[in-house]
Amino acid sequence: FCLSRGLGDVYKRQEYGPGQYEFDIQHKDAMRSPDEVILFKEIARQIASKYNVEVNFMPKPFNKMAGSGLHLNFSIWKNGRNLFYNPSDNYGLSDLAYNFIAGIIEHAKALTAIAAPTINSYKRLVPGSWAPTKITYGYNNKSAMLRIPTPYPGMSMQDRRIEYRVPDPTTNPYLLLSAFIEAGMDGIERGLKPPSPVNENAYFRKDIEDIPRNLREALNELNKDTRLIERVGKEIVEEFVRVKMAEVEEYESLVTDWEYEVYR
Repeated sequence: FCLSRGLGDVYKRQEYGPGQYEFDIQHKDAMRSPDEVILFKEIARQIASKYNVEVNFMPKPFNKMAGSGLHLNFSIWKNGRNLFYNPSDNYGLSDLAYNFIAGIIEHAKALTAIAAPTINSYKRLVPGSWAPTKITYGYNNKSAMLRIPTPYPGMSMQDRRIEYRVPDPTTNPYLLLSAFIEAGMDGIERGLKPPSPVNENAYFRKDIEDIPRNLREALNELNKDTRLIERVGKEIVEEFVRVKMAEVEEYESLVTDWEYEVYR
């Protein structure tokens, strides 16, 4: 989902955790992009098996280490023109882009359940961890849920996009992209306007709402968002919530090593 830096279809670099890398998959259309995420994960597993090493797509595989996200970079194009771009705007964004951002913010809590669909997901989404916790957007602000990245030099029109920073590798990329597009399109169709951007550290801003703090809370928010459910598909969402709520209830009944150490 990440935008490639022009070095072929996949670009990688070392990240903060041990053995942790960022892989940027070149942008494609909405049908092809989820396919490439699945293909990448499967190929990575096959290569790891061949060399007898482990590939791990957990959002938070290590305590006190950076988690692993799956950032979604998104723009809308028509006839070779980026509809999110407006050179007259301070941030280079069109009215359409702002409407889309407003739709994502409107449905942010419900979207979190789809973008971060596991128990482990919420151990990554904590303040001050390079993962977002506040429902806001900002220009090149990595503490915001939605980031407006600085465009590469000379590529303002081509590179104007929004980056959704909540998703992690356990998300279903097909469902994620469907729900994300529907949320943004709802903002466009209703002419929604976003709040002012936040361009400083958003983690400790008490005036900004938090994304859900655990999977149960996120699933409850998704269940309440009837507008998004209608747009994505009631049967799909109901089945997703049923399966994931069973996962939550199983986890909540287990006794962990941490509990044993602290409470015995």
